[in-house]
Amino acid sequence: MSPMLSTRGAGSAKGFGLTASSGFNLTWSTATVSGGPVLGYTIGYGNNVFLCGPRTNGVNYYTSSNGINWTTRTRPADIEPGGWAGAYFVYFLFGTSTFYKSTDGISWTSGTVSGGVQNGRFSGPLTTDGTTGSSTVALQSVNVNALQYAKTTNGGDTWSGSSLSGASDFNGVQIAYAGSNLWAYSGELNQLGYSSDGTNFSRVSTPSGNSGYVFGGNGLFIFRSGTAGTTYYTSTNGSSWTSRSFPVSGTYNFGWTGTRWIATQAGGTSSYHSLDAITWTSATNSKESNAGFTYQMAANSFVGSNRIVLPGWDGYNVSYASAT
Repeated sequence: MSPMLSTRGAGSAKGFGLTASSGFNLTWSTATVSGGPVLGYTIGYGNNVFLCGPRTNGVNYYTSSNGINWTTRTRPADIEPGGWAGAYFVYFLFGTSTFYKSTDGISWTSGTVSGGVQNGRFSGPLTTDGTTGSSTVALQSVNVNALQYAKTTNGGDTWSGSSLSGASDFNGVQIAYAGSNLWAYSGELNQLGYSSDGTNFSRVSTPSGNSGYVFGGNGLFIFRSGTAGTTYYTSTNGSSWTSRSFPVSGTYNFGWTGTRWIATQAGGTSSYHSLDAITWTSATNSKESNAGFTYQMAANSFVGSNRIVLPGWDGYNVSYASAT
């Protein structure tokens, strides 16, 4: 079934102040972060702050107001990657039901997720419903191979948790919001879930027959297999998918900026942008080859300060792109 693309967001391009029909180029530059390698699964943006990392095998995370100049900071505890929840950065304490929140990415206070949800090996980045301000994150349980998830409706002040009914052996990793009350998440065992409320999910097999990652925006989901060849899939409902062909192999991350899709290649220097997630245009120049690696899990294209920032999986460099 061919998807009918939403026209939401086709007018003023809020992310960069451009209309969808105007000229658009991505020009990449590189910033160097001191104090330790950027080993971050995720990057988030809120309250005029970019926040990158941390990863569970490191003690540092990084903040920036522009994607160029970065400050190395020490995490408040053994926190897993999180993101911006609409009013706070929210991160989860590894192996417990404790979370930490911060408005500036510097000072942190702790709280407890009700419902006994504990995050284990993976914690997917936060996905925010910009209409309602609610946020959801997929958490893999410490004790059982089943998807658990936590949700906030007050910007990260408090979180409630739940598990997917019948989700034994799901191993949920990542959750995505496409707008228009469309939620989806991907797992490691060839399964997808989709929902119209971010709470009650139905399960389907992945369109590729393999595990992979799902991304959302502008009324559309994109799924790509963990093998990340040239094939990817699009859907307007999370259950029916259309196969597409990407210009290059190894494209792991997709992100909706508020005006268009950005796609970045892992282990390579290519990146692309698209209005409809079907026809892709190459960026003006190359990004860092290690920026956009698979284990960052989420679409690491976040707009702030008129920039998209993509952290490197290893090393000391961050790629950032300006739109011209």
